[in-house]
Amino acid sequence: MTDRLRAKQKLMGGSAYDYSSAIQRDWNNRDFIETIQLNILQIAEFLNDFERATKTKLANVNEKMSKLERTIEYAEAAVGASLQPPPIG
Repeated sequence: MTDRLRAKQKLMGGSAYDYSSAIQRDWNNRDFIETIQLNILQIAEFLNDFERATKTKLANVNEKMSKLERTIEYAEAAVGASLQPPPIG
């Protein structure tokens, strides 16, 4: 055993540090973090797509409502004009 290894063992309470389990824990942590990041990206992509689709659909509904409002205003004006008595002249 080298002097460096003995010195490390003394610092760690006399037992040999298990590097392979530390590396495995590190990989597991990195894998977990990558999974979380991927899920966050997928959620953000879904929300952006949803916003785009919703804006388009709302714009279409707004356009149809504007047309209906103009049609109703025209119909009200036509009915109102037909209910007025003819001018005496």
